[in-house]
Amino acid sequence: MTSPARAVTLRVGGMTCASCVRRVERALNRVEGVDEASVNFASATARISLGEGIGADDLVQAVERAGYDAAELDASADTTGEDSRARLAALIAGGVLAVPVIIASMAMDIAGLALFGSEQVTGWLLLGGAAIVQALLGWRFYRASGPALRALTPNMDVLVALGTTVAFVFSAWVVLFDRSESMFFDVSAAVLLFVSLGRFFEDRARASAGGAIRALLGLTAKSVNVVRGDAEEAVPVEAVAVGDVFRVRPGERVALDGVIRAGRSALDESLLTGESMPVERGPGEAVVGGALNQQGVLEVEATAVGEDTVLQRMAALVAEAQGSRAPVERVVDAVAAVFVPIVLVLALGTFLGWGFLDDSFVRAMVFSVAVLVIACPCALGLATPTAIIAGTGMGAERGILIRNAEALEMAARIDAVVLDKTGTLTEGRPELVEVAPADGVGEDEVLTLAAAVEALSEHPLSAAVVEAAEARGIKVGTAEGFEA
Repeated sequence: MTSPARAVTLRVGGMTCASCVRRVERALNRVEGVDEASVNFASATARISLGEGIGADDLVQAVERAGYDAAELDASADTTGEDSRARLAALIAGGVLAVPVIIASMAMDIAGLALFGSEQVTGWLLLGGAAIVQALLGWRFYRASGPALRALTPNMDVLVALGTTVAFVFSAWVVLFDRSESMFFDVSAAVLLFVSLGRFFEDRARASAGGAIRALLGLTAKSVNVVRGDAEEAVPVEAVAVGDVFRVRPGERVALDGVIRAGRSALDESLLTGESMPVERGPGEAVVGGALNQQGVLEVEATAVGEDTVLQRMAALVAEAQGSRAPVERVVDAVAAVFVPIVLVLALGTFLGWGFLDDSFVRAMVFSVAVLVIACPCALGLATPTAIIAGTGMGAERGILIRNAEALEMAARIDAVVLDKTGTLTEGRPELVEVAPADGVGEDEVLTLAAAVEALSEHPLSAAVVEAAEARGIKVGTAEGFEA
């Protein structure tokens, strides 16, 4: 009998281009018991289908042996903040030093102007500043280049590390031994600064993309009032089991999927149905976690907990869609697989060709470094995944669930949209558009009385009446002696 397949999602750190994706996928697919592993560069996640007998720890170890960081993903947790702050601090410090290095180096090379007194003093200051920039901004590229070189799969980090290091080392040699040649500290500092800046914005895009899932999960309550006999006990939502009865008061969200055992109320289920109007629910009727209770007190028996709830399945669907690959990405992967090796060969050929034809080491070095640093293929592997993450994330925030990247790509060819008759496509709230009073009664008089009656109600239609009165400058009073 075949063991049932299950899925595990890992957060993978240290990936910098499409080559990293293939390396992590190969490491995971080699683990015994793994049916399929799919890695998404833009979301920095790996989704693995596997059978019983293998745990997440085995997968994490496989990724770490490949030279990357990994941990099982907690969709509700935001783990990007600390790392993002560290990168921002390094970027600011490196940028503060890189800008004067770039300006001073260009001034000396182009205009022969030494901004810090003599050429000798300027050269030494440039060497010190560029060395710090190389350490602050370059260490991530050196760190990521190691696994790529060990696996004989050079990637974008190798291009950046090699190009900036050659420019820096040559410039240091000029300062130390031969001041007659030009220095290229501006090249190494500028490339590291701009590539690091691009990486930082990429990281911000990834972090904001995960906000759609966190927003969905944020609709669930963190604690729930469980009814035990005649008493009520507040417990974490994770501690609730199927069959437990919990109480939901007006203004609270239903914590878990369940069936109403007592009470009647109007529930806002727009996150699931898109319908802006509340739905009346009573004993024996099903409710979903995340629905907002607007009126009465309900007692609900839990029928699904944890990952089995509708809201958790919605979040999993969004995560799966964000990690899926569009057909165009297969072409991108095929190009990226051979792109970096070809660039390295071209850079070497450029160096040898110019060295042979021009007999100038400096010119050959400059042109070969130019080939390395302008050929970074990060856009190939990032553009499509980032678009998928942004599209599925924004869709989820607006109540549109996209099942996979292929569906999103096909959406560009849609030429007609059919909506149901209930008016799902709305602003999400009712609005009073007309007042039709009886003869002899003014609109403001009717609206004043209606707003006073509706002021204490939480129903969306009541709120629409009150808002319309306030928009006309009517002071909303309180009704006394009113009988329905």
